[in-house]
This record gives sequence, C-alpha cells and structure tokens, in this order.
Amino acid sequence: MTVATLDGLTIPEPGIAVLRAVMNQHWRLIVADYRALRFADSPERFGVPRLVDELLAADPHGLVRVLRTPMIAGLIGACRRLSRDAEAERRMLVTQLELSIVTELAMRGELPREHRVVVSAPSTLRSIAWGRAADVPAGALVFAPGSITFEGRSGREAVVGDPAFHRIDTGFFLATSDSNPLLDVKAHPERDGNRIDLGGHDRDAWIAKLCEALAIIREYAPATYDEMRLGLELVVPVGSHTDRHFSVSYRDSVGAVYMTFHTNVMTLVEALIHEFQHNKLNAVFHWDSILENANSAIFASPIRPDPRPLSGVLMAVHAFLPVARIYREMTRAGHVLSKGRDWEKRFLEIASANQSAAATLREHARPTRLGRGLLDEVARWNVALGDLRSP
Repeated sequence: MTVATLDGLTIPEPGIAVLRAVMNQHWRLIVADYRALRFADSPERFGVPRLVDELLAADPHGLVRVLRTPMIAGLIGACRRLSRDAEAERRMLVTQLELSIVTELAMRGELPREHRVVVSAPSTLRSIAWGRAADVPAGALVFAPGSITFEGRSGREAVVGDPAFHRIDTGFFLATSDSNPLLDVKAHPERDGNRIDLGGHDRDAWIAKLCEALAIIREYAPATYDEMRLGLELVVPVGSHTDRHFSVSYRDSVGAVYMTFHTNVMTLVEALIHEFQHNKLNAVFHWDSILENANSAIFASPIRPDPRPLSGVLMAVHAFLPVARIYREMTRAGHVLSKGRDWEKRFLEIASANQSAAATLREHARPTRLGRGLLDEVARWNVALGDLRSP
C-alpha cells in the first residue's frame, strides 16, 4: 500500500487506513536503512547482515516485526547518522544494534538455527518478546529459538536477565531498560535528558495509571486507540511531575513514548495522545518533510517557551487536536471528569493553542504535495473543535 494522502493522520477514521499506509512505508524504509549501513565487514556485526538477508528471503514479515521495534529502529537511525570519523561510537552502536537484532529474533522464535557470536566486551541484551534485559560478560553467546546461552569454561549457562518490559495492555509495555543512544540529549528546554526514572512510584502504580488512561482513550477515541495498537509499543518512564507532562519522542524511535508520571489521569491521556501523534509525523518525516519550509524560519510556539521551526508548530497542533476532541467527546458523554472545576479552562487553553498554531501555518506554511492533505485536515478540525460542545 502506498501513501496517497495524509488527510486522516490527525483524527483517524475507523479502519485507520492512512496510518496503516504510513507505517508500512516507514517499516520498509527501516529495512532499507539497515541494509544500507556501511559497516559490512566490521567484526562487531557478528554475521547478522547475512542472517537478515536470509530471513528477508524466507520470512520478511517476521524480520520486519523485529527491525521495526523502537529500540532496534532507534539504533539503526543512530548508526545511519554517524559521521565517518566516529570510530569508537560506531563500534559501540553497531555491536548494540546487532546484538539487539539477534536477541529479539531468538526470543521471538524467528531464528532458523543456532547463531553463535563472540563479544569482546561486556554487553547488554534486551528483548521485548523476552521481557528482559541481561548484562553479559565478554565471551561466546549462543542464540537459539527461544533461548540464549553463555559458553563459559564450565560449559553452557542459560542467560536469564531481569524483567525489563512489563505488559500494560495488549501490545503495550512499560520499559525499564532502554538502548536509545540519545537519552542524554536535551529534547525539551526545561529538561536535561530522558533517562529511565520511575519518579518515586513503583512499577505497578505506573501500569495501573497507564491502564486507566488507555481505557479512556479506548472508549472516547477508539480509532486513536486502534492506531496505538498498530504503532505504539513502549512507554518509557522518565520521572514524575505534579501538574504537567514532560513527554518526548525521538524521530528514529517510532513506537516509543517517553513520559513523566501523573496522578491526574487526564494529564496521562494528553501525554499518550500527544506523543503518539508525534510518532506518526516522525514516521512520515522519514521520507517526506510535509512542509517545504519546515525548518527555514523560527516562530513562537503555542505550547513551548522556546521558538520553534514550522515543523514544530505543525507537530504541536497535530498533537493537540485529538486531545481537544477527546475532551469534547467526554464532555458530550457526561463523563464524571468533565464535571471538574478546571475542565473547561483546560479545553480552552488547548483550543487557543491550536488556533494560534493553525493561524501560523495558514500564513507561512508551504506544504509538499503530500503535506497539503494534512494541512487541510488540520484547518478543518481546528474549526470543528473550537467549542467544547460543538457538533
């Protein structure tokens, strides 16, 4: 399926056909990006490129399900962006990437046979299907369908690891281990990074609150929930905050959202929708800029203290339109939360920010051919969601 239009990527229709086309294109490009890496003869590749080619010929769907996981896709993107003279970083990232691929293949039962590698330094193995992360010493590892063993002087010993990927809901996991090489990068002006941090709350509290937020999305924005079932895999905890969410997404790690904890479930609902919307645009940015002048000028942001390029303004309104819609749907249904004192105030803040962003785009944006449909949709929904109780 090719991507014919992005109209429907902001507020999805039942069947989520637009996102299906976007994600299929994105996943195809991840495979192409991996195969184009320029490190074919590196010893730290452990024969994995040949294994990938073999699996692509035999069962491409199983392989794509592995390469598209956000941890692996994020490492592919990081390797792709490396400068040619970053030798030490290259070795580290490529080792991490290839071990991640063969670990996930093994624990999903996708390996056609045993695959033996020898690592020259201590490493960490992670797998969502396994649900675990394991620190292993230098030495020989044997990967087989459903198992990993370490070959030591006294023979083989099963690699066990610690729980690291905890099921939230069908298809969603809370990650307490991550391989993202960009976690120390300042992605928000008010935060210094996004290292894993439960923020003083235990894992069960995180899972319970996220389940509560996802249940609201499932009931009042069912098509958005269906999109999440397709395109969201990991929620990564990065601390807590009393009244706002400091959430972030990374362009290469589509399928993961980084979030702070909140006792207010609507703050979590907003954060989940907001960051997942960013994931959707990040998938498109893999092959289309949406705006021809996406990064050529800086404008005031409706939601951040720092000025943003037009791509940032677009991401803001694209994220907050479905948030406005779920507020309206919950109001029309008479949800108990909609009776709260600050409910209408929060909706008006969101609607005002959307109107400001939409006006900036209307005046300055030069969309690509594919981007035109998205901007038309944004303009249409901005009018429709201008009032809490509008039809």
